[in-house]
Amino acid sequence: MELQITVYDDNDKAVKVCKAQTVDIKFGQISAIMELIDVDNIENNAELLKTVHRAWKQLKKILGKIFPDMTEDDWDYISVKELLPVVVAILKDSFREMMTIPQSKNE
Repeated sequence: MELQITVYDDNDKAVKVCKAQTVDIKFGQISAIMELIDVDNIENNAELLKTVHRAWKQLKKILGKIFPDMTEDDWDYISVKELLPVVVAILKDSFREMMTIPQSKNE
């Protein structure tokens, strides 16, 4: 799945587009996102935004691995409308990948 984040200038003009494919994210990174965002207890986008704000420093490190072309300053100029769907898409894709792992019983 392709992900995209656009960096805007102070006049809301797009100055940079960073694209990434969902990658094989390590379990620790997904666990960190889930812990930071606590997806089970979020009922709307306003709550999601508040949670992302509280966890922004740590979340930015994870997103930086997915979007290596983004600089530290670029993150200050992205649209929330683009950010939240990207975070949700990363989680959904990771869960979908986890569900494809064969389950076996220990006997």
